[in-house]
Amino acid sequence: MQRFVARIEILCNAEKRCPKSLGYTYEKSMDFCYLVHGQWLNWFTAQGVCAGERGQLVKVDTMEKLIYLNSSVTDNTKNYWTGANDQVIEGTFEWRDGTVLANDNEVWGLNQPDDWGGEDCCEIKPALGWKIQDDNCGSTLWFICEYVVLY
Repeated sequence: MQRFVARIEILCNAEKRCPKSLGYTYEKSMDFCYLVHGQWLNWFTAQGVCAGERGQLVKVDTMEKLIYLNSSVTDNTKNYWTGANDQVIEGTFEWRDGTVLANDNEVWGLNQPDDWGGEDCCEIKPALGWKIQDDNCGSTLWFICEYVVLY
């Protein structure tokens, strides 16, 4: 019973651990913190900025999270870097934690990924209905960092 009570206490304090001093916003229903950056950076530099803020480029592995970001991000005219890439194995897009973003996942845009011109990094594209597409890692986009709340 004591272990169960401790788990409830930790869950209740998750929002308090979101680094709001760095500008992160806490999303309670999905238990994650995010921060939208309005800077034009390539994928590598964007990932470095997120790491410097104790986070990573956002992991968008469900439609629920895509829908939430669509309703929360105020500038729907920009594309945003995510953390998925296929730099290790061409054609296998992975998140930073090593989980694979399947090519048939509902979060992909139509005919994506297409690896057009050597695209190895992923972005959220509002013009595709807030779906993911692959892009050249050297392109400069806005980006979303995610702070993973650890228990």
